[in-house]
Amino acid sequence: MASPSPSSSPCVSIHVAGHSFVSRLERFIGRRTRTHTGRCVDENFWLDNCTVTLFGRPGCTVPVFRKRLSPVLEVYPADILYIELGCNDISSPNISPAVSATDLVQLACELQKKAARIVILGEPIWRPSTPPSTPDFHDRLSVFREVLRESVANHPGIYVWYHKRLWRENPRFFAPDGLHLSDYGNLIFFKSVRGAILAHLSEVSTSLPGRNI
Repeated sequence: MASPSPSSSPCVSIHVAGHSFVSRLERFIGRRTRTHTGRCVDENFWLDNCTVTLFGRPGCTVPVFRKRLSPVLEVYPADILYIELGCNDISSPNISPAVSATDLVQLACELQKKAARIVILGEPIWRPSTPPSTPDFHDRLSVFREVLRESVANHPGIYVWYHKRLWRENPRFFAPDGLHLSDYGNLIFFKSVRGAILAHLSEVSTSLPGRNI
C-alpha cells in the first residue's frame, strides 16, 4: 500500500479494483514509467492527500469479483472505489450482456454499503481483437454500456466513467494480443482512472473526517 502524502488534511482512501487491466496497471506503475515530459507515474495517481491501493485479478468477472475481491474490500473500506470490470463477462457467450451489466450495478450497490461511499464503474472499452467465443463482442459491448448507464441512474453515489481516449479505434493502445493494453495504453488508462477519481473527489474530501461506511 502506498504511503499517504504528508499534509495536515485528512487523507482520502481510494481503491482501484478489477480484472487484468488493474493488475497490469499496477506493474506498469511499479516500473516507474515516465511520460513524454519526463514525469514519473506514481502509485497515488498524482493525487495529493490520497492513498491509492490496487486490487487486480486477471480474468475477473462480476461473480468472481463478488466472491474473491468483495470480502477483502469490505475489510479495508475506502472513501472511493473505482472498478474496472465487464470485458470478461461480455466475452462469455452464455451470459446476456444486459444481465451482466445489471449484476455489476447490484455489486456496486452492495459495495457502497460496506466498502466505499463512492463507487465508480469504468465502462468496458473497444478492442481491436474480439475473443473467438464472441465474434459479436462489440455488439454485446454496446448493450452492456446502455444497460449499465440506465441502471445507475437511480443510485446516488454510483457513477459510470467513460474512457474517452481509449474509445478511439487505435491499435497503438493495445499489446500484440489485441486484448490487453500496451505501455502507451496503460499510460492513457492511468490518466483516465485519475480523471474518474478527480471527478468525484470533492464529494468525499469535503466531508472528512468522521466518515462512516
